[in-house]
Amino acid sequence: MIIGICGKSGCGKSTLANQIIELTNNKAIHLDIDKVGHRVLLLPEVQKELISSFGEFVVKENNVDGKKLGEIVFDSRNEMNKLSDITWKYMQIEIDNFLIQNKIKSLF
Repeated sequence: MIIGICGKSGCGKSTLANQIIELTNNKAIHLDIDKVGHRVLLLPEVQKELISSFGEFVVKENNVDGKKLGEIVFDSRNEMNKLSDITWKYMQIEIDNFLIQNKIKSLF
């Protein structure tokens, strides 16, 4: 069974996920999509696309400058959509891999 928990920042999604894990005696597994998003920002191919779309200043020393990127995307739906278009395909791969790995584990 897959349970999706969604909501605004700070609304208690992680708290609820942790409660579900406790209720299942640690048999439930939590995938934090925010953390997946942050991990894909470390991928060189993502950084290359971000530089191409937003400019070289959004990446410093092989790290995405979240503050600078945030200044661009959080004020514009169009720019946020660009960011989502760049990152989502990589996030989807990581999510799919997580689901496959954990489906195999649940069979044993």
